[in-house]
Amino acid sequence: MLLQAARKTGSNVVLVDTWPESEFTYEPAMLLCKQFPDVPVTVLRMSSEEAAQHVAGPLALVHIDGGHYEPNPDIDCRLWLPKLSSGGIACFHDY
Repeated sequence: MLLQAARKTGSNVVLVDTWPESEFTYEPAMLLCKQFPDVPVTVLRMSSEEAAQHVAGPLALVHIDGGHYEPNPDIDCRLWLPKLSSGGIACFHDY
């Protein structure tokens, strides 16, 4: 859905996840991105904390599926919420 929305709005997408070697979600995610060749996608295969150092704001939308246990949600909020533009939206998964 994020890729479809980015296509409609002309936005770019940054995907951040550690995608450990034992998980089988990385390859399907990359295959999905290939279905949207017109959407600029940056993949950062690292922790949310590391990625925050590589992504500048302002961001209109941020979707965070980070570490689900304390202190990770607090760290994600501290690092990513200041990057939002005025009226920007933050979505959190499994918070």
